[in-house]
Amino acid sequence: MNSVASTLNRVTDMEFNNQISVLTPNNWNTWKHDMQVLLMHYGCWQFIVQTKPEQPDEEATYKEKLDLQLRKDRCYTLIYTNISSDLKNLITETTDGVAAWKILKDHFEPVTRARVIQLLDQFFGTKYQPGEDVGIFISRVKTAASRLQEAGHKLDDLYIGFQLIRWLPQEFQSTVQQIYRWKEEDFRVVKIEAELILEANRLQLMKQDLEKAENAYLSSFTSKKSKTLPGATAAAHGDPNRKNDYQKKSGKVFNCKTIKNVKQSIKTIGPCYVCNKYGHLKVNCKEKTSLQKSPSTVNETFNTEFDKGDKGVWVIDTAATSHFCNDKSLFLDLKPITNMKMSLATEDKSCPVEGIGTLRFRVKYKGSFHEITLTDVLFNPKLRRNLLSGSRLESKGAHFVGTKGKINVFNKDWIKLFSATRHEHLYFFKPDHYIIPKSKEISFFSDVTAKTKNGSIEIWHQRFCHVNNDYLVKTSKNDSVKGLPRLNDNGKTHCTPCKLAKSKRVSFKKTGAVRSKRPLELLHMDLCGPMPTESQGGNKYFLSIIDDYSRKVTVFPIRNKSDVFHTFIRFQKRAERFLSKR
Repeated sequence: MNSVASTLNRVTDMEFNNQISVLTPNNWNTWKHDMQVLLMHYGCWQFIVQTKPEQPDEEATYKEKLDLQLRKDRCYTLIYTNISSDLKNLITETTDGVAAWKILKDHFEPVTRARVIQLLDQFFGTKYQPGEDVGIFISRVKTAASRLQEAGHKLDDLYIGFQLIRWLPQEFQSTVQQIYRWKEEDFRVVKIEAELILEANRLQLMKQDLEKAENAYLSSFTSKKSKTLPGATAAAHGDPNRKNDYQKKSGKVFNCKTIKNVKQSIKTIGPCYVCNKYGHLKVNCKEKTSLQKSPSTVNETFNTEFDKGDKGVWVIDTAATSHFCNDKSLFLDLKPITNMKMSLATEDKSCPVEGIGTLRFRVKYKGSFHEITLTDVLFNPKLRRNLLSGSRLESKGAHFVGTKGKINVFNKDWIKLFSATRHEHLYFFKPDHYIIPKSKEISFFSDVTAKTKNGSIEIWHQRFCHVNNDYLVKTSKNDSVKGLPRLNDNGKTHCTPCKLAKSKRVSFKKTGAVRSKRPLELLHMDLCGPMPTESQGGNKYFLSIIDDYSRKVTVFPIRNKSDVFHTFIRFQKRAERFLSKR
């Protein structure tokens, strides 16, 4: 039994030893903690921290002395066997585990000013990653601060606390503002850490409640629709006597697909809008939860179909009391006003309103168009963005559901109208089509033609991104573009950007004379590569150095581009030593 137990212990020790990676020049921080756990497992960490005397007591037995010596030897062997072959030369001069650990620590953690500056840069470069747990982020900041303290530079709680709240996402801004208002004696790392963890738990609970409410609403909405449609009960209970049952209403189709088999014949519901499989709906999809837990970048992406600087783009603003538009051409009708001002959100400033009118546009969702009319829209051309008032929409019966970086807008019958995508903490939305009077379209194109009627082909050449003039002339003659006037190319157009883009550099003049007065005063260097085939030594490049005075050529084969500087330093030292000059 004792032999079996010892064998199992040896197997367990081997498995435990193989779980850590060997020490390389790039993983000292992680290897140090892994090795500490490994030494504690074997009872050898006491020698490193020197909590036990190195020599046994005089009254100790031979077995106790032997056990102490074996653990001291094991301390060194564990360190030696878990470092790479390139680093083993650092500790070959000693057989003591404590000395080996100190050598490695001095090598990777030198107490120098350069290391302190490097650790400071790493500390202030520690940022919160999107989707990262707040506790993990706090641990990374505290670890960076502890490394600085080990290097002899202890950071004050002010800097550590600042780094903890500096890169937090928008959801934590209310808590961050409260922390900034704390008294100086309360601004401590322990208290900040506890406050951030409490806020993270609150946000997580709120997110779960919102998801449950949304799922409950979708489930009840689906069940109500299913009960009113033929074939819903049969599909739910798998009735084999009903054939070709389907449900269709409000653009939603739930097929009850019949699958015939030798053993059984059942009807399944679907397909699911998440996984496209039959047998369940989107509400009960298992893959939906896995997609919610996986890290996603949809919160910080923007719809690439339109630009946020486009005048046709709107921003949903819950603080705006009215709709605001900065483009006069989008109005269905517009009345000028002079006695109205709008108040801005900063410093009690106001801006005059130049008109009020009506806008009408269409939005498309799942193949069907919905027409939306906005009344009493205020016009001001100086606005940076068009604002869609959330309070005005809500007063008309609109409903808002926010999830996954989007705000879904429904009408009073809970039919989805459109979605606004989040970008830079704002929700952007662009209609599919604006409804404007035909008279505005005619006046718009006639105005463009009138402005460019007396212009030359050079203006249209620049407007069409410097396209060939022959294409412009043919396009104008064929009336391919509405509003484009008749253009003629007289062959005298001069486009400076086109000339610069098509120009080529003039060759340098040949200088055959020697321009230097002594060796090593002027050097000509050239790097050639990478070659398609490596040399026997693994070199892909060669560096040629030509002395201008003596015309001596020296060629060095090198492996990487980054070796050029070190190769030149080696050449410089050798040439200066050979010529006895500096």
